[in-house]
Amino acid sequence: MELTKPRFAVIFDHDGTVIDSLEMVVASSNAAVVERGAKPGARERVVADMVYHTPERMGRLSGIDDQGTRDAMAERFYELAATEFLDLARPYPAFPAALRELVDCGVAIGIVSNNRGSLIRRLLCRFELAEYFTVVYGEDDVAEKKPAAAAALQAVSALGSSVDRCVFVGDSAPDVRCAEAAGMRAIGVEWGTTSRDALIAHGFSRIVGSARELVDAVLETIGVEADPTRRGRYSTVLE
Repeated sequence: MELTKPRFAVIFDHDGTVIDSLEMVVASSNAAVVERGAKPGARERVVADMVYHTPERMGRLSGIDDQGTRDAMAERFYELAATEFLDLARPYPAFPAALRELVDCGVAIGIVSNNRGSLIRRLLCRFELAEYFTVVYGEDDVAEKKPAAAAALQAVSALGSSVDRCVFVGDSAPDVRCAEAAGMRAIGVEWGTTSRDALIAHGFSRIVGSARELVDAVLETIGVEADPTRRGRYSTVLE
């Protein structure tokens, strides 16, 4: 009896990769620390600190060392992001079409993020993207956050894939470190929090600057031999 082969799959980071949530993060972060009497940070600083886990990021921004206060500010950040500043987030241009093409080519899709899972799922539903994702793991859904490999490996298993038939797509050092720890290849996107030069320095195996390049890079990296009548179906949208 022939064994079923693992599925082709891709795991995405969320913020700065699938959803342009940077302005939401900046506004929510600054509002949370101002409530504690701290000064708001410059946009560039807040975005650069998105590589840190939320309580640590809030502590760095506010200058507050007490862990209990950091945790409380992180909770407040998520409250503000899910309510007052949710409208500041949006999908990156052409990303819905990219997801449709990947699904059409038989690729299973997941998310592994250090953002809160409930907020990620809310945003995906808001923009009618949830149907494309088989699994969504946020920081509260897994025991270890990125750059640890556990969440990525858990997602690979849930997608019915294997590390040699799956690729990780992200925009920061924790993404490529997570992929490396899991034994996966990683594609970096230029439209997120990190410059092309920094993505190269971090060690991403490929770097893309558009949704069209992303779809092609994912399919080529995992070795999909797509039906030519289906692959490229959304090329006009993705250019």
